[in-house]
Amino acid sequence: MQPRHLPPPLSQSRPCGPAQARLWSGAALSPRAETGDRACPLQPWAAALLVLVLVAVGCSPYQVRSLNRPEVPVSTTYHHALDGEREIGRWWQEFNNPALNTTVASALDNSLDLRQLWSRLTQAYAQARIEGAEVFPWVDLSGGAARTHQVDRDPRDPFGGQAGSSTRITHADRYFVSTGLSYEIDVWKRIAARRRAATLEYQASRQDLEASALLLTGSVVDVWFILQEQKALLALLQEQIEISQELLDLTEVRFGVGAGSAVDVLQQRQQLEATRAEIPLVRSRLNTTYNQLAVLLGTTPGALDTRIPDGVLPDLPPFPQLGEPATLLVSRPDLRSAQLRLQAADFRVATAVAERLPRLVLDLSYEFSARSFSTVFRQEVGSLVGNLVAPVIDGGLRRNQVVRHKALTQELLDRFGQQYLQALLEIEDALVRERFQVELIANLESQIGLARSTLRESQSRYVNGLINYVTVLLAVQSLQGLQRRLISERRFLLSNRAGLYRALGGHWTNELTAPPSLQLAQVAAARIRP
Repeated sequence: MQPRHLPPPLSQSRPCGPAQARLWSGAALSPRAETGDRACPLQPWAAALLVLVLVAVGCSPYQVRSLNRPEVPVSTTYHHALDGEREIGRWWQEFNNPALNTTVASALDNSLDLRQLWSRLTQAYAQARIEGAEVFPWVDLSGGAARTHQVDRDPRDPFGGQAGSSTRITHADRYFVSTGLSYEIDVWKRIAARRRAATLEYQASRQDLEASALLLTGSVVDVWFILQEQKALLALLQEQIEISQELLDLTEVRFGVGAGSAVDVLQQRQQLEATRAEIPLVRSRLNTTYNQLAVLLGTTPGALDTRIPDGVLPDLPPFPQLGEPATLLVSRPDLRSAQLRLQAADFRVATAVAERLPRLVLDLSYEFSARSFSTVFRQEVGSLVGNLVAPVIDGGLRRNQVVRHKALTQELLDRFGQQYLQALLEIEDALVRERFQVELIANLESQIGLARSTLRESQSRYVNGLINYVTVLLAVQSLQGLQRRLISERRFLLSNRAGLYRALGGHWTNELTAPPSLQLAQVAAARIRP
């Protein structure tokens, strides 16, 4: 579900064109500098005018479009879809590994990349409030005091140097309190369009955060599977080294009794060392992957507990329910973000169109002033001014702003379509890879069974002196290579399924909350409700 719009924003400065003409300025005022009369200085017709203008209903000169779907042809089903009835939520839990679930939860809480996005969401929230502030009247209150010092010198002695010259010094005090209100009547819905655009962009920032959280979980799961793969390979290599050592012992015994040759012993020793040489490579990747996971979890590389994971790859979960391709528009946060930014861009067009039309601004001021502070509220002056301001010459600035925003909207519409096609591509490719990866793994398992049988038969014939050791050596190398490849291909199958889950998206990201340490982000996040 898309998040709802913000409450009314608070503050934004009013733009002013380079060349404007004040077409009409009327002052509805009746100032009275009286000491005792406290009656309202505004004439009844001025108050009536104010009420009439405030209840005026504006209209936008630009019809904002409903840009909710990309303009690309889409089928109603996936071409390579498999049967699946299982709906998924937090997709990594499908692999049924408690340690993996704990690791992903830790990443969502502690990732520094995600914390940055929470702060950006706070910035977007504040910007939306800033841009929407113009919907409210602006009220200023000021007060002050002034003292005037006046010296009147004798014209016969302007410099006051002669004795007995006449010089008069007087002082005048003035105290005042004034208030002013300025409000633009949104005749053409310019302010409303800009406010709505800012709100949509803020909501898009939330979707960006959710998309990053989805990618973060994918990265953690991929790294987790690589760790398990390397752990499993390490255990397999230890087992293969033991088997190769037994074969070396056998060749040495046969060489000792004259039934084998030195070449057999050397070949087996070389095969054993080749297997041992794989261990540094696996350990190197294992430790660098631990470092990568540590950074994803927001901690120092090398500080992660290297006892995890257990080195056992999980089974492939049941196939998920795919739904129709159109559901991606609401299930993928990156597409939701693109949709919101596209709608915001169209509201920016409406704003740019309205900027070319006259603006009606009301200014109301009221001032109390007196010569002494105790009587400051006895003299009052009030004024109500309505200004109709329209741009006349701006060098084509506003016209080209409309052109620019329309072109930007079209760009975002095409980008929205491209992102949607890319999402479909990710799913279709994942479906194709899984189908053929399952076939590949089944073929590898069959080959491993045959390789074991070949090795047993070769060993039997070698012991009986029917074949040379090269046949046994080839059988060992073939079996061990297939076993290592099977582990890697199983890991790839799991990573591909994880990629399918990510491509399908989901609504679990709506439940994300800001870390407790980011108080401002918590306030911003609370403004978005699913």
